[in-house]
Amino acid sequence: TTSGDDIEGSIEFNQQNPEQTRLNEINVDARTFATDSDSRDSAIQSYILETDEYPYITFNPKDISGLPETFSSEETYDLDITGDLTVKGTTREVTFDAKISYSESEDEISGTASTTIEYANYGISIPDLDFIASIEDQLDLKLDFTASKEN
Repeated sequence: TTSGDDIEGSIEFNQQNPEQTRLNEINVDARTFATDSDSRDSAIQSYILETDEYPYITFNPKDISGLPETFSSEETYDLDITGDLTVKGTTREVTFDAKISYSESEDEISGTASTTIEYANYGISIPDLDFIASIEDQLDLKLDFTASKEN
């Protein structure tokens, strides 16, 4: 997990013309990843993600499909967000499945976006250590977000 202060990004939301909505680059500070174990955190940061050399994971969106003709408050929309994901200096195109909703009363967008990547596609190898249990070849990435209007 990581907190909102460790993730940076923005959205240009157009309620009247959703096709003009744009999602800008998202940066995640990988140096702040935290689990329930300090030794696991250290292994992830030092040996797996090599955060001294690659401190950020970035997603550069290129396309959002599934945008409605108009946004209605409190409705949920299914979107596909395609872009370039960079982890450890390797960039690959991925598509996040997203569910978003717009709250007119709160003047904000919230939602969840998720995708699955394979470690090997990003040059990530999991060390064979006694304290690491069996690890799948894939990793599910999930981002819960809320975007509010800038004042």
